[in-house]
Amino acid sequence: MSEAAVTRYAVEWLDLREDADAAARNTELVDLLVPSLADASLTIRDLGCGTGSMGRWLAGRLPGPQRWILHDRDPALLAEAATRPPETAADGAPVTVTLEQGDATGLRATDLARTSLVTASALLDLLTAEEVAGLASACARAGCPTLLTLTVAGRVEFLPADPLDAELAAAFDDHQRRTVGGGTDPVVRSPQTVSALEPSQQALPGAAPFQQALPGAAADPFQQALPGAGPDPSQQALSDAAADSPRQPSAGAVPEPPRSAHAGTAHHSSGPAARRLLGPDAADAATAAFERSGMVVHRRQSPWRLRPAQAELTAQWLRGWVAAAVEQRPDLADPAEAYLRRRLAACAAGALQVVIGHDDLLALPPAGRS
Repeated sequence: MSEAAVTRYAVEWLDLREDADAAARNTELVDLLVPSLADASLTIRDLGCGTGSMGRWLAGRLPGPQRWILHDRDPALLAEAATRPPETAADGAPVTVTLEQGDATGLRATDLARTSLVTASALLDLLTAEEVAGLASACARAGCPTLLTLTVAGRVEFLPADPLDAELAAAFDDHQRRTVGGGTDPVVRSPQTVSALEPSQQALPGAAPFQQALPGAAADPFQQALPGAGPDPSQQALSDAAADSPRQPSAGAVPEPPRSAHAGTAHHSSGPAARRLLGPDAADAATAAFERSGMVVHRRQSPWRLRPAQAELTAQWLRGWVAAAVEQRPDLADPAEAYLRRRLAACAAGALQVVIGHDDLLALPPAGRS
């Protein structure tokens, strides 16, 4: 698959999910955040920005002039984000955007000098425990408030229920906790949301429904660039709307392009080390890591509530969710194919609703340190 095609899939998937993301993010945390933003003019770093949806959601909820620094590995996605910047702050103050290509997996406290807020969306579940601890330490040492939204929580509810729901959900959660890199998994494909399939899986005649090539069918496009992902050039243009973090890279991720000045050490010729992703354990791990670092953590649920009006998004998500479960448990392939056919038919008929759990975290420095 060409880099242009990969980016196109990523943009289509990110656009498809943007409204659901906006509806899900917890606004109570924004209300708690605003009083901690002491600077009259804000500098906000958005890690793994994708097409910039976090800025479009948050900028209008924060007061004062704002400078958004958008980080992503994919220059094409950064260019797309630049065409759709946030317009104004909550009080009408101007918002400007700076683009920064690369990954922030080696983010340090010194990199956060004069940063008012670090934010990211669908990122934490793509990280290891060590990477989350690194992010927490950097933000805490810099005294920088941190808002991390849409972390996959391992909670999925269907209406109506199906006997196979629980087994597929457990397989999917195990897939998200898998070990990647070190020769174990050349491409990260964890679809809490779903990315472009590999070329061999694109629209094969007779392929199972969950192997068909819809924009987004398999792991999250912006979740495809973790350290440890293989060097396949066709994957190198993928973003992670989660691609930046403390040593990282969501929420499912792509081989990484050259690292920026904000990244940690470069890959060694011996290849990247294996990494065990946190998946649905990420919110608990992040809460503990930020609290150990002395931050005060507020946590709220932020579920996607997919109803008949979101049928296209539901169908895309279903394909990726089932594909990841089957990748983890190949013995489920036959029943999962029948399951997906039933679910897609119900979705098309407006007879399926899904609640997909996420958690949002706000970590604040103790009073007087921000």
